[in-house]
Amino acid sequence: CILALHSKYKKRLGADKLRICLRNEYCLQISTGRVYRLLKTMNLPKMSTVKPFSRKNVASLDENCINILKQRFNPAKPNAAWVCDMTYLRAAGRFFYLYVLFLIYFQERLLLTSFHVKTIPDYLDSLDMIQSFSAKGHPYDNAVMESFFKYLKKEETDRHSFASFNELNLALFEYIHGFYNSVRPHSHNNGLSPDHAELAFS
Repeated sequence: CILALHSKYKKRLGADKLRICLRNEYCLQISTGRVYRLLKTMNLPKMSTVKPFSRKNVASLDENCINILKQRFNPAKPNAAWVCDMTYLRAAGRFFYLYVLFLIYFQERLLLTSFHVKTIPDYLDSLDMIQSFSAKGHPYDNAVMESFFKYLKKEETDRHSFASFNELNLALFEYIHGFYNSVRPHSHNNGLSPDHAELAFS
């Protein structure tokens, strides 16, 4: 079962998430420690980890930029809080930008969209949304997005080379909709994937 999950989810899962998937998909209840020991006996390749980059900036915030969210990541109703960010990914010797909107509710729910960067304020106004700002160099309100990008790169894009934009686009679609939203256990959701958490709360 462990080998099947390890292969099925492209070596993305560590011992604890494998334990959760064994419970969810095979009704097997074993400890994380036992899963870890079994993994060691199989001599499976480990996924590399990257030490996070640390930099020190002086906090500053314009008086017109108000911090509304204040790291409250459990709003009482849906559509009350969203986070968004962008990152760049390489394919065919070029960099492409990925823009992500993330709905925060009881479950973490990822939505993808793309829009021109200069139109973000107008886009938010059209949706009657108010933008929240953190101090410069202290993007803690965007921790949810930072975490997503970390695992997207660790579990998918940093592990492959993409010969074209279409190849990158397909890999992103498969990772987000075929794994992250539908399968990947989230500690924020008590081990449920966002799709399963949404069903549980509906």
